[in-house]
Amino acid sequence: MNESTAEKITNMAKSIDYFRRLPEKDKKQLDPLLDRTAKRAIDILEAIENGQRSYQSLANEMSLSVNTVKQIVYALSFGGISIDFSDGKARAIVGRHPKLLRRYMSAGKSQGNS
Repeated sequence: MNESTAEKITNMAKSIDYFRRLPEKDKKQLDPLLDRTAKRAIDILEAIENGQRSYQSLANEMSLSVNTVKQIVYALSFGGISIDFSDGKARAIVGRHPKLLRRYMSAGKSQGNS
């Protein structure tokens, strides 16, 4: 995976997180509009949300290299999605991290969005 793809995932992490919270009906309508990069990131995020997974098991399941899986997970994390990293494994933390939530809420108020 190249640097621009990692940056793209980082930039769309919040949109990916929002997409995943939509009702299934809305997801089905929007799915054709997603590109391969977004779909891969969503698949990985859903896999690690269901429990801590090794990069190797994710790579095998998704027919990707271990490095590509790591880069996608790190890009999602850099984009603001809470991910727990330990012992060569990753686990998505469901819900928004309290510190990020406070930052997000205060940013919205400062812009007049409340």
